[in-house]
Amino acid sequence: MLSRDYRDIVTGAVLTLAGLIYAGYAAMKYDTGTISEMGPGMFPLGLGLMLAGFGVVIALPALRRVGEPVEVEWRQAVAVVASIVVFGLLIRPFGLVPAVIALTLVATLGDDKLGLRGALLLAAGVTAMAALIFVVGLGMLIPLARWPL
Repeated sequence: MLSRDYRDIVTGAVLTLAGLIYAGYAAMKYDTGTISEMGPGMFPLGLGLMLAGFGVVIALPALRRVGEPVEVEWRQAVAVVASIVVFGLLIRPFGLVPAVIALTLVATLGDDKLGLRGALLLAAGVTAMAALIFVVGLGMLIPLARWPL
């Protein structure tokens, strides 16, 4: 079996797909105008096409290059996905602070090196930053904490 650089192939394919979707959306929703009189959609269209081009430049050479075997770290992947699900389930009934604390603690379950003390310190820091950025800085109407009855 031919061993290819699947990491770069997948990365290039994702970048190409994202760029084409972005460029297609820009072309359909905004007036691109002409080269001499550019409309508001020309810049996003160009950015999307550049992103797609970068994806092709990354993926094509990887088809001929031998890559190292890709090992998926399932524990980390499951921890990250579970933390997002936990956040989504907790944000409405309990508010921002408990949801971000739970998100951080569940996400740290995927790490071998971070102990309980480190996880709690990280949760406190991330929660403080989230509250400062979203509630104080941006003025979003997210309750910090509440108890559903």
